[in-house]
Amino acid sequence: MSKLTYSVITQSLARRGEKWLSHSLGFALFMRILARYRIMKRMTGSPKLNVELKKDGLRRCCRCREIKDINLFRGKHQTIQYPYCITCAAESHRETDRKRTIYNKFNITKEDHQKLILDSNNKCKICKQPESHINYTSKKTLSLTVDHCHTSGLIRGLICRSCNLMLGNAKDSIKTLRAAIRYLQQPKELTNE
Repeated sequence: MSKLTYSVITQSLARRGEKWLSHSLGFALFMRILARYRIMKRMTGSPKLNVELKKDGLRRCCRCREIKDINLFRGKHQTIQYPYCITCAAESHRETDRKRTIYNKFNITKEDHQKLILDSNNKCKICKQPESHINYTSKKTLSLTVDHCHTSGLIRGLICRSCNLMLGNAKDSIKTLRAAIRYLQQPKELTNE
């Protein structure tokens, strides 16, 4: 352990007013604080940098590692500061909520969902293309949508966002989709008058 680490922890103990009751208790307390210090250092960077950033009203996010305004680290309760920014928090919650919704809404397990992905070869059942939509905050490609029959509730397969919108706008009507096919097959006549 470096002298800097030891001095930071002893200063932290002195600020908190904790006394070393006995050698063994003091050592256990010291090791607990050292572990907490190492975790925070790994998450947010060096303490010296954090002190300098706090003076300027900035902080480093432990997830995206970007330096941002300190007000972006507060949640609903303005008194609590989180180690990650609100953008990363929202993205994390969105991913877990989406997965939870898939499993609960369609009453399938994680293994069933993985089997659907393998069966479709991670491509849309309609257009046979992989998902191309990208989440604007995380810059990650979105996963395929679970398509289901709205009358029976049975799962049809995995489709991309574009095909899902197409089916949704047609209200799953075969008649509407056939009319759209006939329309697309008509010879194009442009009249310029």
